[in-house]
Amino acid sequence: MIKFGTSGFRGIFADDFTKENVQKIAFAVSTILKREKKVDKPICLGFDNRFMGRHFAEWFAEVLVFNECKVIFFENSVPSPFIAFETKNNYVGIMITASHNYYYNNGIKIFLESGCESNDEFNQEVYDIALNADYSKIETINFDEAVKKNLITLTTDTTKYLNSILNFIDIKKTEKKRNIKILFNAMHGSSVECMKVLLNKIGVQYEIMKENVDPYFEKKVTAPYVHNISDQIEKLRIENFDFGFALDGDGDRVSFIDKSGEAYDCNYISAVIYNHLVKNKQKNQGNKTKALKANFEGNIVKNYAVSELIVKTAEVRGFESFNAKVGFKNIANLLLDNNKAIIGVESNGIAIKEHLPYKDGLMAAAILINVILSENKTVKMLIDDLKTETNFPSETLEFAYPISETEKARIGKKIFIEKQIPLLDERILKVNYEDGFKMIFQNDYWAVIRFSGTENVVRIFAEMKNKELCQRYIKTLEKFIGVSQRQ
Repeated sequence: MIKFGTSGFRGIFADDFTKENVQKIAFAVSTILKREKKVDKPICLGFDNRFMGRHFAEWFAEVLVFNECKVIFFENSVPSPFIAFETKNNYVGIMITASHNYYYNNGIKIFLESGCESNDEFNQEVYDIALNADYSKIETINFDEAVKKNLITLTTDTTKYLNSILNFIDIKKTEKKRNIKILFNAMHGSSVECMKVLLNKIGVQYEIMKENVDPYFEKKVTAPYVHNISDQIEKLRIENFDFGFALDGDGDRVSFIDKSGEAYDCNYISAVIYNHLVKNKQKNQGNKTKALKANFEGNIVKNYAVSELIVKTAEVRGFESFNAKVGFKNIANLLLDNNKAIIGVESNGIAIKEHLPYKDGLMAAAILINVILSENKTVKMLIDDLKTETNFPSETLEFAYPISETEKARIGKKIFIEKQIPLLDERILKVNYEDGFKMIFQNDYWAVIRFSGTENVVRIFAEMKNKELCQRYIKTLEKFIGVSQRQ
């Protein structure tokens, strides 16, 4: 069974993620490009460190080239944002990855020429063609033969992508402040080589943990959630690193760890990065900087489960915020449509339009390192400064709970059909059903329950004045929907 969610096709090895289904999708993509006469530009094709990733990428390529598409094939594992970036100058990019999902999953992310993830219309067309394809009639050209015929170009070049990120880094300004040591947790993912180049260019000392390829990913989800990086937090404290960061399996998600051992996801990292970009713009008003054009503005795009801190930061800087549905393709669409918007945010991902309309953990990490060096402050200090300036003391927590289809139906009925409301200590000012179930409280605090579009989990989010209140409300919501096992 082929099923597209909020971020492409995901499946379980030997169940629905098979050579047959992968090649049916390749056939569908090539069919669309041939029909639209868009085979003049090559398709960018990459893979991450998951089991048999290169094999699936090669099988995908073999169908494309038979159907008149040329391919740029990246020989080493690469992060998803890199393939998205390469697609900006082509029609389509394909990334073989299941992102942060469990080791027994793999998937296919499709990027279109703007660098965005493929939209629902394109995905539906791919699905319709793939579903009706007769696999016995799908023809291929052997991968090695296609290379010899120059139908497939092999490369390892990531220079343009890395230079795009480095355009945001003021290396000269920070060169006297680099006596720091950073702990980078690669989480066995595909960002290692690119991140090494960035760290070396910035000129900091660093150590990498979990650099080796492990197709089992320690039998964890490869997401930089706090409970997944507890060993990194302990190592950082014991060995006296200045700070650390972790990237997920395909490099689009990132979390930061302060010297104190406190971990921060993009709810707060995004506000710091946004504030830095806007301050630079205001400081250089009327002048072109390396990364920011003269028409730079400052609006933000986010989904409904992101901290209000970046919203309030935008307000004090004189800009607006806009909400998009969950799924970064929805954020990207608004980001591109709003000519005054510069940044798109979800709780585990950040996109800067000037670089790419897709979340990029490597970019976020590099910019935040630059901010820390230039401001000479810790991550916590930078975040606390914004909380003080916006008068918004807050903490966010997020948990995911594996559920069956039966449980999903039960929870959905309770919330979206019967519209039951949980009993909470806090007065609920407003309930929003636009994208999940969001309760809004006084002082702009909130809680959300929503289903994932990429895996069989339900997520509970909360933003309150402190973590104790977050935990209390999340536990109440767990009881309300009948879940307890956290992913």
